[in-house]
Amino acid sequence: MLAAQIGNLVNINELSRESGLPYGDCETYIGLLQKMYVIKLVEPFFTNRRKVIGKMKKVYFCDLGLRNIIYGNFNEMPFRTDNGAIFENEILLELWRNRRADDVISFYRTQNGTEVDFVVIGSLHKMAVECKYKRFEKPVGMAALNGFCDEEGITHRYVANINAEFENKGVRFIPGIIADQMGTT
Repeated sequence: MLAAQIGNLVNINELSRESGLPYGDCETYIGLLQKMYVIKLVEPFFTNRRKVIGKMKKVYFCDLGLRNIIYGNFNEMPFRTDNGAIFENEILLELWRNRRADDVISFYRTQNGTEVDFVVIGSLHKMAVECKYKRFEKPVGMAALNGFCDEEGITHRYVANINAEFENKGVRFIPGIIADQMGTT
């Protein structure tokens, strides 16, 4: 069930109901999977608790090959229905591998639908990343990303995508293949 939910909020009540396991057991198993580096849970970012949805975390897999075995899908990216989720998971893994010791990776989502996939806060920098598994032929505006970053004082703004490498209105578009360079420029 977790393999089908990468990049989504984990609702333990729903997992308990669907699996038939007691709520406490679901919490224990999720904790064990995280300690064993099978999954990574990302917590919500907030400075104003009333604006964010809640305390639910998003789930990602530390090994996408293992995730694909569990999920039972080995199709190539263009032919998958979950390609956006896989791309977002891969960007998280790059952020995680390249983080500084004091970096905290979170996500931002409000009740009105504003969402930023990743917010990285450290003592030396702040960075926001939106993941888009699509090709960009020309610059596009990223109003939600810019609005959030302006509100939180974040100057490093990225859109990880398939192909584009350019800057538009303070947002740097960067191909996912070089996502390890986010925050270095």
